[in-house]
Amino acid sequence: MLGLMPSAGGLSALTAVAPEVASLMNGAYAAPDVRVAVSLNGRVLGGTGVAQDTVAPTWVSAPVDVGALPPEAFLEFRAIDADVMFDDDIGVCTITGAPSIDAEGYVVADAYRCLGQLWGLVVRVVEQPLVP
Repeated sequence: MLGLMPSAGGLSALTAVAPEVASLMNGAYAAPDVRVAVSLNGRVLGGTGVAQDTVAPTWVSAPVDVGALPPEAFLEFRAIDADVMFDDDIGVCTITGAPSIDAEGYVVADAYRCLGQLWGLVVRVVEQPLVP
């Protein structure tokens, strides 16, 4: 990206149009320490651990049991920058009702509505047998 802007001043040009991105590239600020809280109809069900210093966090396994989702269910995935003094919201993705699932068990992308600086999410659904 910076190589495409030599006449514009490289990093200084990027700083003018996207200061948050530029600060990550020049080391002025650390990337966020991200965790995700999962809520159903306003009740927190669980979440992930913290992924340190990353703008693209990944969790291999962070199971949260949400149960069967009725049509009126409101499922929320809130990304949070975990800091020593206080936490900051990064953004949120929501799903209303039971989402469509692809052949590999992932929630389809158009099921999410994302706001803030959380631009996307990948969630895999694992069905559990009913316990009598």
